[in-house]
Amino acid sequence: MRSSKIKPKDRELKRKAYHLYDLYLLSGSVKLLRDLEELLNSFLLTILGQLKCRSSAVLLPQKGEGFRTRYAKGSWEGEEWVIKAGDPLVGYLLQQGRPLPLQGRGFKVLVPIGPKGELLGILAVGEKLKGEEFIPADMEMLTILSNMISVAISNINQGEKLEKIPHIDELTGLYNYRSFSLRLKEETLRAKRFGRYLSLAILDLDLFNLYNQSSGEKKGDLVLKQVAAIMRNSLREVDIPFRYGGEEFAFIMPEASRKICKELMEGVRGDIEEYPFPGEQLQPKGRLTASVGGATLSDDAKTVEELIYKADLSLYKAKNSGRNLSLCYSEAQR
Repeated sequence: MRSSKIKPKDRELKRKAYHLYDLYLLSGSVKLLRDLEELLNSFLLTILGQLKCRSSAVLLPQKGEGFRTRYAKGSWEGEEWVIKAGDPLVGYLLQQGRPLPLQGRGFKVLVPIGPKGELLGILAVGEKLKGEEFIPADMEMLTILSNMISVAISNINQGEKLEKIPHIDELTGLYNYRSFSLRLKEETLRAKRFGRYLSLAILDLDLFNLYNQSSGEKKGDLVLKQVAAIMRNSLREVDIPFRYGGEEFAFIMPEASRKICKELMEGVRGDIEEYPFPGEQLQPKGRLTASVGGATLSDDAKTVEELIYKADLSLYKAKNSGRNLSLCYSEAQR
């Protein structure tokens, strides 16, 4: 009869398998969670469960104070720990970049969070439930977890930086596509709430790839800047022009009925046709032109998605009807 006892070697393999499974789950959470508190609490609970510890915490930098407890689980929950910037512990973690076993300071292990030479935070672990010592496998797991926390903090910090970047297209100075999506949603909600008109137009420069081939990308970039300036001059003060992507532009027209939408689209199209772009004589018809498609909320569409879709359909019809045209959705359906 086979013995039911688990050999020490098999027990260690099973233990590692459970650790790897937890790390697999947590690595997915780094990509999915944007809430730093929820993410770090998940890591700390994993440490308590897998290493059978009484407590765990993450200390994050505080201006002028070194590192202070920000998240804690277990017996440390509600307590506050501070490690001053000039403490030798900070110097060790910064220089060595590896876990530091401790005695007599309340911590059992401190692990640096961040690449060697940069300390984004400190992972602190208390004693084990049964008083056992931390073994190399424990230190390895804590190192892996601290690396994952480092990635999470870096990603979230980067995301916060990106949120502060103005939503402006660098080349044209117009609002970019990211800003377009947000603003169109806002304007749609406002129009629906107050029962007002709202129109959207999407503009595409005709055969712009041929222009780039014949005149070069530098002149192509100049044209995009000039088109942006034309749009600013042709539209009303309340209208909002955007760089939609590539040679495509868009403009949101608050308070614009289908009739006003058509007038504004035709005004922009006509001004582009009349503008003396450098090298445009090499275009198939000797001019650089644009096609424009538009749609109006309530008349043509009920949602943001439908408004974009129908403006795009109108643009498609304008380009397939000979280009250098502006068509509202109602015209595109004829």
